[in-house]
Amino acid sequence: MKAITMLPIWKASFISVALLLAVQCRSFETTAPQGFAVYEGQGLFSNEYKAITADGVRYRVRTVKNEPEGDAALWKQTLVKGLEKKGFRILNSSSLQTEQGRSMQVVNSQLSAGGEDYLYLTAFIIDGKRIILVEAGGPKELMSVHEKGLQNSLRALKIQ
Repeated sequence: MKAITMLPIWKASFISVALLLAVQCRSFETTAPQGFAVYEGQGLFSNEYKAITADGVRYRVRTVKNEPEGDAALWKQTLVKGLEKKGFRILNSSSLQTEQGRSMQVVNSQLSAGGEDYLYLTAFIIDGKRIILVEAGGPKELMSVHEKGLQNSLRALKIQ
């Protein structure tokens, strides 16, 4: 009977670390807007980034497939139609340049529910076969308070 040889522990450790480094976990780099705290799902293998304020305004960045593959104009039109279909009123749409020089599409919308107005910011960057999607939302008066911090985080978003 042939003996099974095991890899020395240092070789097995090296291979494990190399495999971990080879896996691309998150394809973007972002920071929470001022006044936001990062929460759940921030582990090594998480593909989304979430933050929240003490008063409940939420911020999320994640990657989705660019499927079917489309350009920024197609996805902006699709986003606007989808929001309108769900009852949102489009307030404005624009584009901005990130510090990395990428063009980001931004759509601001509003939804009235239960006698209160809610704002929903959606922004995205097309990056080949993926879309980096940023969402923020909360009651209108609270979103206004956090607007500058949200804009700063949008500009600072980096794609890896």
